[in-house]
Amino acid sequence: AMYDVLLYIVFAIWNIPIYILHKFGISFLENLTTLKSWAMLWNKGLIVVFMWLFIYYIDKIAKEFSVDEVGRSWLKYSVLSSFIVIYPAMIVGQYDLIPVVFTLAGILAYLKKNYKKFLITFVFAVGMKFFAIFVFIPLVMMKEKNIFKIGGNCIVSFAIPLVTRILFRNDTAYLFSKEFSG
Repeated sequence: AMYDVLLYIVFAIWNIPIYILHKFGISFLENLTTLKSWAMLWNKGLIVVFMWLFIYYIDKIAKEFSVDEVGRSWLKYSVLSSFIVIYPAMIVGQYDLIPVVFTLAGILAYLKKNYKKFLITFVFAVGMKFFAIFVFIPLVMMKEKNIFKIGGNCIVSFAIPLVTRILFRNDTAYLFSKEFSG
């Protein structure tokens, strides 16, 4: 999978405690290529936090649609027991859950008619992974009827990916990752 730079910033923020421990002389590597168990568990904890946020936003969106407490509980249990959710996030360790959480936060903001928050969350969602565009564009088109406003909102949502592609366009690691991911 190819993740955009913004997702790596999330990883960097999450790993600040590991960096601080390293500065105090605590090693987090078994050898040059293998993390110690506690450091690996810390990194897996990021997925757990975003899984919790995923369920939180699913619950809030269902509440916006007037689903009662029992229905929302069943929804959360159904999502948490779904192989489509558990396998990629908790077993394989894919980080696509993080931009999905930002997408859900954007949908919730849209439902609450908080358009500014909607745009901001989708700037981050699209900045991490482009699949958020498939949710963003139809929602913008339902809200805005002016083609220039729709275009302007789309340009805003592409701001981070556009800037990162301009900044890293000649970087050998970035070019390699593009070739590797197809």
